[in-house]
Amino acid sequence: MSDTTTTAPALALEARNPSELDVTGNYRKATVDKAFAAQLKAHAASPDAPLVPLGGAGGELVRCGNHTAVPVLTRPDGSERVAFGFRRVVNCQAAGVPVLVYVAGEDGDDAAVRRARKIDQFTENHWRQQPTMAEDAALIMTLFDDEGMSAAAIGRATGVGKKAAEAYRTVARSELASKAAEKWDFLTLDHLEVLAEFDGDPAGLADLVRAAKDNPRQFDHVAARLRCTRAEREARATFAAELEAQGVAIYGEQSWVPWTLALENLRDSDGNEITPETHATCPGRAATITYEWGWAPGAEAAYRAAHGLADDDDLSDVEFGSDEEAREAGFVRAWQVGRHLCTDPDQYGHANIHGKAEETPTREQRTAGDEDAAAARATEERRRVRRRNTEWRAATEVRTSHLKALLARKAPPAGALKLIVEAMARGETQPLMASFGHQTACELLGLTGNGAAADYRELLLAELARASERRAQVIALAMVLGAAEHGVRDVHTWQSAEGRYRPAYGPPASARYLAWLAEHADYSLSDIEAEVAAHVTGRGGPAGETEPDPDEDEQGQDGAAADAD
Repeated sequence: MSDTTTTAPALALEARNPSELDVTGNYRKATVDKAFAAQLKAHAASPDAPLVPLGGAGGELVRCGNHTAVPVLTRPDGSERVAFGFRRVVNCQAAGVPVLVYVAGEDGDDAAVRRARKIDQFTENHWRQQPTMAEDAALIMTLFDDEGMSAAAIGRATGVGKKAAEAYRTVARSELASKAAEKWDFLTLDHLEVLAEFDGDPAGLADLVRAAKDNPRQFDHVAARLRCTRAEREARATFAAELEAQGVAIYGEQSWVPWTLALENLRDSDGNEITPETHATCPGRAATITYEWGWAPGAEAAYRAAHGLADDDDLSDVEFGSDEEAREAGFVRAWQVGRHLCTDPDQYGHANIHGKAEETPTREQRTAGDEDAAAARATEERRRVRRRNTEWRAATEVRTSHLKALLARKAPPAGALKLIVEAMARGETQPLMASFGHQTACELLGLTGNGAAADYRELLLAELARASERRAQVIALAMVLGAAEHGVRDVHTWQSAEGRYRPAYGPPASARYLAWLAEHADYSLSDIEAEVAAHVTGRGGPAGETEPDPDEDEQGQDGAAADAD
């Protein structure tokens, strides 16, 4: 029996000048994508790209930009028309590199051929399924692990860039992020990378997913707040575990202790005062905990020695100029025991100096209750201030990142020149710009100084000397924004919206600055920034300035010691 099986001839891969190919007949508009064109150009320059003959057999051997060959059809006049892959051809032309093709047959113009061509295009475009983010991450992960490629090499080869390649690897290594990518199509690669960071924090993950879905412009602010509070949460878990190991139960999340349970009101069976030490063996031993500023172990003694202070000198009035200065001195925020208590004094044989709670409380009991309520209000206010200070610090991180990206551009955004001139007219570039404003401007521009004011000035002048006219406007904008940014980084700035704090340069400056960023710099204000911008703008006189209160310290209460968190 004879074998009638036939074998199709192998298709030869060839190169073509993309400008010489006919790209008509495609019902979709093939546009140039700069990132895609850059990837094609990089592939054509890679030694891994195959060498193929330009124009057909015998032609010059060249490397092409596209990985997947484009089918071309030969027309009766000898020209070649692209069958599929129009986008690859257009972007190879934009990149200035040859396009890889194979001759798929002859072209025709009769009705049947035209109909088939159009139906094929429709089918190819509509039934194509894009890979999921998780599938992309898994593939890129194999390039790292199996092929030994670096993030930079993967970024160049795939056209996604080094940063995105690293993000894909992070997502692939996180089971949670990979599952989230499969479940929710509204999550971007940046979202997924952050979700991987908070794997193990269910409450934080819920907040992040909700923000990504309902208010994506606030996503970065939510992530920043979670980062700011993560250390606090971890420290709380550690501190609570240490207390519980000692037999001390944590009294829930309450900010106060009822007078009936407070240890300072209790006495033993002999009428003796009960201290935390003498209460150590009681089964009802418990305590509230609070996150407050305090001295780290050994830091207070070191501070006294460094400043020539005796052991009995009062340090309660010590103030620091900033959080960083406080931390350097060893004055840090940490979890501490607030008040000690007994969960069931009657059961464990303790008597209360105010007697037992009756239906009609005594004057002493009412006083004790009032003191408890006042302490509770004070604690709640400290918590509120601490929470909002954390929100302001988180917003500052997001804002700084946004400003750095804004000032990395070659040209300023719309409205920049008007802002610069207005700042000059208001005098808001001096004297602040002569000191920390220059430093902040350099930080935002990515210029590293040595800490001296003169050095930052010289860095800015050197940057201006080599700048184009448009780039010089960006640098000028950085100087104005640097002055304003330095002012609003004060953690107390949000209190200006409540009328409780007045920075040296006035709340309206903060409001104008934040409002300008929202309007001209495509910056999404956090909730707490929006409060300052909206509540303070326009208050006071005709110029929007707030009249100073003669009874209030114009400088406010600066420093970590006065900061209620």
